[in-house]
Amino acid sequence: YARYHAELEAFRKTNYHRFNRNTQILSFLYTHSGRLNLHFLNGTFVEGVKSIKTTLARLERYKNSMDTHKVMIFYFKIAWMYLGNQQSDKAIVYLNYILDMTSASLRSDIQAYARLMLLMVHFELENYKLLPSLIRNYSVFFTKKNLDNKVQTCFLQFFKEIIKAPILERKQVMTKYLKKLQTLENNQYEQRAFLYLDCVSWLKAKIERRPIGEVIKARNRE
Repeated sequence: YARYHAELEAFRKTNYHRFNRNTQILSFLYTHSGRLNLHFLNGTFVEGVKSIKTTLARLERYKNSMDTHKVMIFYFKIAWMYLGNQQSDKAIVYLNYILDMTSASLRSDIQAYARLMLLMVHFELENYKLLPSLIRNYSVFFTKKNLDNKVQTCFLQFFKEIIKAPILERKQVMTKYLKKLQTLENNQYEQRAFLYLDCVSWLKAKIERRPIGEVIKARNRE
């Protein structure tokens, strides 16, 4: 991935003076999305957060010429970058942008992942009193949209259980659902879900009390 992304960056740098407006937009979409993805794959959230300012500036320049779905994907990636860098308060801003995008034509799966990430964020911020009402609302959303993705359903069930568990038993609950999600991770039909939301690394980080980036780097080394 890194090799092909480097080729794309080099091509863009060499040929940018020839790009028309449409090609500039495509260039932005693929290079900036690629940069974010590379940080996710490597667990380099600290460095990734530093690139967000430039990405947002370009997004502001082009978003009126882009469909809403592409803008939503960028907000989702930016939110995950902040969450991975332990800046959950900043992640909330971009997740709320997604929740405000209520168009029926937008992909409900991304909207579902955004809601699950919001639960992760509020759990990180220890907003435990807020979680029960959010879980009820999101359960209704899942039912209304007929979402039966096993990863999404399992992770939502995790939050339903964790908020009821005594503090001293939370690690047991996390470990139980980590095993369930790891089983799903090995299922070829469920692997795509983990590209959108790496809930396995997040849970493992919570259990081991380490940053998500360190968990991803360790998995890469293994």
